[in-house]
Amino acid sequence: MFDVIIIGSGPSGAHCAKHLGQQKQLEVAVIDARDFNVQDRSHKACGGLLSSHAQKALRQEGIIIPDDIKVEPQLNKVNTSDFSNHLHRFYPRSYINMDRRKFENWLISLIPKNVTLLYSTQVLTIKKTQQGFRLEMIHNKQKSMLECKILIGADGADSIVSRTLFTQRQHAQRYVCMQEHYLTSEVQTSYYGIFDESITDYYSWALQKDKTIIIGSALCIDKQVHQNFDTFKTKLKQNTNLQLHELKSTEGAIVLRPRSIKELNYHCGQAALIGEASGTISPTSAEGFSYAFRSARYLSESLLRYGATEKALKVYDLKCMKLRFSIALKLMKLPFMYQPWLRKWVMLSKITSVK
Repeated sequence: MFDVIIIGSGPSGAHCAKHLGQQKQLEVAVIDARDFNVQDRSHKACGGLLSSHAQKALRQEGIIIPDDIKVEPQLNKVNTSDFSNHLHRFYPRSYINMDRRKFENWLISLIPKNVTLLYSTQVLTIKKTQQGFRLEMIHNKQKSMLECKILIGADGADSIVSRTLFTQRQHAQRYVCMQEHYLTSEVQTSYYGIFDESITDYYSWALQKDKTIIIGSALCIDKQVHQNFDTFKTKLKQNTNLQLHELKSTEGAIVLRPRSIKELNYHCGQAALIGEASGTISPTSAEGFSYAFRSARYLSESLLRYGATEKALKVYDLKCMKLRFSIALKLMKLPFMYQPWLRKWVMLSKITSVK
């Protein structure tokens, strides 16, 4: 029996495993359905920008992003384009533009060797036991079982841990994130944040990575998803100077958007959620890296201090009051970004905008 099993080795799962692996008395395993030995493996549809908040979370732990993970151009401002009100403004921001695949592989490389890594392994079911949990898994068409005292869901918006063990809780609203990659010969030094209520009540984006332009949108899950994405592409061509040439690839993922701090779930009995699995993602920008690192650190600190016990998870839940407060502040900001008339007023005021 493992003391801790982490499902998911994305930013939150890998970061948590890195810390827990420093305590060699803890038996820790990480399970991920993806095959990290395959170079062209699928990965989450994500802009791959590390915000100033995420950079700060890593700096506080003395972690420096390697240069070979970064891609050009580096972006220092947001081109906020309001298609609904026919306005645009530039706002200063400090992002690290990076290769998401290399970033995840780097985070995994930091996990100590004493942590058991189980890749190409899908968790099929989770059952509560007297001592903790029993997981049924499949790897290379072979089924097997593992047991643990503490189960951590770091498996993103469609978390099996959340779906199985947090059924009595409120959950954040689900969107589908669609992205397309196009070849380009131009250089775009701005990150586009795009608002248009005829496309989505969330937002859309565009950014460059090396010789590729990525365009994407977080769309309501309904029968008009593809139609709305096509509308987005049409309006993007009409309202910007972006040149979309040869289509390289298309990808999609589920993304969460909390509308209340009651939709943030961190622990239930001997199970815990970290990162987006907990619902902790910015409701204004969908930024999740900073919350992934912070929640992973809070949980690992609690487990290292109190061991693989439910008390550790209760302490973790208390630590997450900081995350709840951060999300609450963003919820207060939400109307000024997503109510068209308020957004128009903010943009016309030119507060904090730059040329």
